[in-house]
Amino acid sequence: MIKLLLVILLPGLISAYALPFLKESTGARAEAMGGTYVAAPEGADAVFWNPGAMLSLSGWKNAVTCSYVRLDYDRSGGYAAAVERADDLSSALGVFWAGRYSGGIEERDVLGNPGAILLMSAGTAGLSGAFRVGPLKAGLVLKYYYSSLPGASARGCGADFGVSASPFGPSLVFGASVKDLSQGLYWDTGKIDPLPLSARTGICCKVIPEKLEVACDLEYLDGLSVSVGAEYLIEDMLSLRAGLSKSGPAFGIGLNIKNYAIDYAFLPDKNSFGAEHTISISFLY
Repeated sequence: MIKLLLVILLPGLISAYALPFLKESTGARAEAMGGTYVAAPEGADAVFWNPGAMLSLSGWKNAVTCSYVRLDYDRSGGYAAAVERADDLSSALGVFWAGRYSGGIEERDVLGNPGAILLMSAGTAGLSGAFRVGPLKAGLVLKYYYSSLPGASARGCGADFGVSASPFGPSLVFGASVKDLSQGLYWDTGKIDPLPLSARTGICCKVIPEKLEVACDLEYLDGLSVSVGAEYLIEDMLSLRAGLSKSGPAFGIGLNIKNYAIDYAFLPDKNSFGAEHTISISFLY
């Protein structure tokens, strides 16, 4: 029972919102760069991070990615996304899912007798679209939210908006997004919980094209915060990454083989609640 209470209450200790995972990074590359990602997304990650950046996908027309994250307190999570661009690169369409899951938690009464096995899950799925307006790339995401706890469930809808631009050339990218515009999560008990509305702007500088990339984001969510991240590519195959945000330091590595990529991120002590490991697999075509 104590373990169950920890799983349910810990998010509430650090967040006044429902679905606190919406405040976190998604995807191993983004995690490894400290979530400094509004101007730096690559491939299908842009579907979730900044839909305007779906039109910044370089070299390939389409992309698919999926991730698995191992969290503290026997929690795990997943993420999957896909993006397809028009032949003339004037528009793009994407879909994604991101969620968290806790399972195999045994309920016990006051005497310690075992009871039911409790399952808890929460997630969001969305449809993203992007188009060009001159030099500006803009995108919109329509989102569906859900959450399930023992004896209760909730649903909700919302939207994200994002823009991306490179007015001074491809080596300098600016991005901005507003995420989780929503009236809240509606529980079948009649309660309505707010979702974590956030605004983020950032810049990504390709210091050495195809070699060294540095990014910085400014986010407003429960106050103002700054995150920084960097990626260094070795021989067009091996990527070394590091970042720093309010969640703590982050590190990662990526392996690129032709149009496939495997990425790993490690956060030693995320939000002071233990280590987090994320693995992503991506395919560009």
